Amino acid sequence: MVQHEIAGCNVIPGCWTVQIVESCNVTYYRPFIHAEALMGIFELGSGRNLVTVTIAGKRPVAASETRSTESPSAGDHVRVSSIEASARDLQDLAVLWSIGEARATDVVGAACEALVAGLDSPALRILAACTRGEAEYDVPDLLPAALDELGLTFYPRDSEAGREAAVRALADQMLAGRLTPRELALRIHQRFGHQLPLAERLAELDDEYDILEYGDRTPAQIDAEVTAEARRLASGAGNDPIPRS
Repeated sequence: MVQHEIAGCNVIPGCWTVQIVESCNVTYYRPFIHAEALMGIFELGSGRNLVTVTIAGKRPVAASETRSTESPSAGDHVRVSSIEASARDLQDLAVLWSIGEARATDVVGAACEALVAGLDSPALRILAACTRGEAEYDVPDLLPAALDELGLTFYPRDSEAGREAAVRALADQMLAGRLTPRELALRIHQRFGHQLPLAERLAELDDEYDILEYGDRTPAQIDAEVTAEARRLASGAGNDPIPRS
């Protein structure tokens, strides 16, 4: 009886449950989030690095507010580190999205995590409230505003600065353990070829992986060189690669 009459039945006849959830998001939840964001605008005024007040009374902060000259307590240090990490992740996801290396839904997920960590702005709230179906259409409009309000940088799609920032973001991902050295070199090579001076050495190292069986180098040696190059890029160094070993 349970299998035939209960399992899989719809909440409203003729509508899948997922349709009801999506409709609730579009017709109720998102207007609520939008109204809440507008309340923050009217209360505090608009502008760069906008700080808003949540309904719960918590005072969120923009990315630039996490830098203080005062000595923080242990709890404050953990919170500041979490906020800075969330801001960095949002910035990285934004730049990877701008070159097609991340999905719009990934950006929405990073916006949600940033809100949870304590970052806040009107556009960030609306961005975090996007559904999967809305993300592709809304992220291009909401992301620049959210980054601007948080004091972060928006890179236009396929801009030179955006491509270089994306290389550094991918290097960060490898150093964080989200990519292997081989995967980093491959993604850089596939995305930029040998056309981007900043990433030229990684593209060359991807070629070296392909000819390992014909040379005298080991995978571990190339991995080490990719890792060193990733550290150089993540540190913000310029276009001069580490000398070849």
